[in-house]
Amino acid sequence: MNDELLKKYFDFDEGDLSANRLGRMTPRQQARRASGEKFVKRLALVAGLVVLLIAVGPSVILWPFGENGPEDHLTFWIIWSLVWIPLGGFFAFKLIRFSGSRPKEARVCKVEGPINLIKEESYNSSMHRTVDEYELHVGGQTFDVESEAGDIMMQGDVYAIYYIEGEQDILSVERLAGG
Repeated sequence: MNDELLKKYFDFDEGDLSANRLGRMTPRQQARRASGEKFVKRLALVAGLVVLLIAVGPSVILWPFGENGPEDHLTFWIIWSLVWIPLGGFFAFKLIRFSGSRPKEARVCKVEGPINLIKEESYNSSMHRTVDEYELHVGGQTFDVESEAGDIMMQGDVYAIYYIEGEQDILSVERLAGG
């Protein structure tokens, strides 16, 4: 298929492809990856703070209230303090700690071979409809893609896919001759 369609769909250029062939990422790819990590870490921080608030909030809010003062809520406060505060605190600590962690080193990997594009249907009971998901299989690796990938890549053709190790982020793709 057309190389320009591949570049547009997977959002890379010739410079990105050249760097990926050498096992490196370009500054543009690094910035895009850093932006995604920054979003995830901010989300983890907010989630951690919310979990901490949910864990501690009810005992702090309800402690002084009641007709007879704190004694009305003593059982609730004890149970909440012994179970939910430690549990919520643990998860909040993990989320907040993750939000402050250093970015892991990204290693560019290559996989090549004939592609197999698979459509999986699943029923979403909350939306009461069937949801289609597409997977790109090549050389023992699986990547989530959109349905448009089938319009750009031909089933069974041989491709080289450059991606970040341990992630599903496809950096660049090239069709190889003879496949």
